[in-house]
Amino acid sequence: MPFNAAITLLLAFFAALHQCSCTESTKEKSREGIFECYTCLGRDYDNCMFGQTLCAGACWKMIDEKHELIAKGCTAEQKPDNQQESKVDTKVKLPWSPNGAETIQGTVYYCKGDWCNGAEQSTQTKLIAFLTILFGFFGRLALADYP
Repeated sequence: MPFNAAITLLLAFFAALHQCSCTESTKEKSREGIFECYTCLGRDYDNCMFGQTLCAGACWKMIDEKHELIAKGCTAEQKPDNQQESKVDTKVKLPWSPNGAETIQGTVYYCKGDWCNGAEQSTQTKLIAFLTILFGFFGRLALADYP
């Protein structure tokens, strides 16, 4: 087996192994009822994934379309997984609004599980898939050099 193909297989194996171990630790915490949630407030819908907190209730994500904001955090309240509440007013005033009178309001989505209030698909999963394809491509190129 050519050297590059062997490296490709090893890297793909370790990436898959790492993904499985991360999933197992997430399941263990979730069984205990403690989750890790993103906490942030920003205007970037895709990258509001910084800050973290431990949560024993439910993670949440609020989308305020009027002000083009997204907020994420944790509530101690026990909310059902995948519950949605519309027209929620946080009563948190926006300092840049006229007279500071407008508040953050919108639709709140609740979930239970580590980082569930993040993006639809984790960046780590996308990276592992990309690297596997990339190394597979270069492995095939390396094999093409051999008769």
